[in-house]
Amino acid sequence: MKQILFIMLTLIFTSCEGLLKDETYDPIIYMGGDKWVLYDYDIIITSSISNVEIVKDDTICINSFNNTKLINGKFHMTQNFYNTPKDRRFIVGKTTWEFSGNNLCCEFKNYEYGLKPTHKPYFCDFSNNYMYTNTNRLKILNSDYGCTTNYTYELNNVGVMPPSMMTLLSPEITTDLTYDGGARDKAITIRVLLKFMR
Repeated sequence: MKQILFIMLTLIFTSCEGLLKDETYDPIIYMGGDKWVLYDYDIIITSSISNVEIVKDDTICINSFNNTKLINGKFHMTQNFYNTPKDRRFIVGKTTWEFSGNNLCCEFKNYEYGLKPTHKPYFCDFSNNYMYTNTNRLKILNSDYGCTTNYTYELNNVGVMPPSMMTLLSPEITTDLTYDGGARDKAITIRVLLKFMR
């Protein structure tokens, strides 16, 4: 009788543990449920042709720095915010993302009854359904522009507690400089670390 009871208890705990892992480590569950707000970002230089000084402001885009000007012997590189897809442009303290299953809304407008998305949701592909390492890959497919962005993401969840912080590391962004004679040089390669909280 004791052996049967022991076997039954073992089966019950093993089954519950399997169910718990399948549900609680699913990024679709962990990332959804509330809005994420960008509170800061870092620019990580992976290579450059010379010393680079980065001056941050409240906006950043996940694209090349295409507006380059030579001022007082220094190249000043800027980005075109409004010509960048919605899922690749960010304003500190304002950009809000919301995951719902495999869908992402990343721009909202305040209407009479609250915030509503300004676009159809973009599909998100999570490479791994289990978050034992808390580090995974996220692919966002922007149907408006037909482009894909791959991030490495990390959440601060512990056990079954939902995460309150999320970081996204962008793919490499390379910008070339064009000199007066038409010569081109790879000026800088960076990655952007986006920091969200809820």
